[in-house]
Amino acid sequence: MGDATFDLQGRRVCVAGHSGMLGSALVRRLVDEDCRLLPLGREALDLRDQAAVFAWFGEYRPDVVFVAAATVRGSTPMTGSRFRTVRKKVLRRANLLE
Repeated sequence: MGDATFDLQGRRVCVAGHSGMLGSALVRRLVDEDCRLLPLGREALDLRDQAAVFAWFGEYRPDVVFVAAATVRGSTPMTGSRFRTVRKKVLRRANLLE
């Protein structure tokens, strides 16, 4: 069986949701990897806005993307319609995958 590690040294690494519980732990770990961190939070970019996501990726061109962005159940954004909440989650993931 081969080595399952992925070398991040020198790579541009995007962490969507870098300020949340999972994302901040990931960023703390990535600091030791000698990579160029590209933290991506909602204050910088609305992941539901496809044109903005495409523009951001075109400008920063990350080599690796970690998606830790989430809406936590019970938080203000989740108190509305379940459909709207699921739609927002799907749009964020779909735009990052494009």
